[in-house]
Amino acid sequence: MAYENAKPLGVIMPHLEPGTKDEGRLFYFGLVPDERGKGKSVLLHQQVLQLLRYQFNASYYIGSTSLKNVPMIQTFVHNGCKRIEKNKVYKRRKG
Repeated sequence: MAYENAKPLGVIMPHLEPGTKDEGRLFYFGLVPDERGKGKSVLLHQQVLQLLRYQFNASYYIGSTSLKNVPMIQTFVHNGCKRIEKNKVYKRRKG
């Protein structure tokens, strides 16, 4: 959990990608609904990148999001991340 002045801000779940020694990733990154749209994701993302680097010893970070998630894309760009590929997602329906 991430807090700001003892008030819940969001949830972050950093980790090293299994099978790697130094690939930092976020299993989950999200702000509580009341805190969205206030520019707080940029600072929180910066902080978790530092956590990955200095506590997890990640030498690089790979993040992903939906092409429709403009706020997260803006957070990535603001924090110096570059798009390296575009993936397709497949879904199977029941039946």
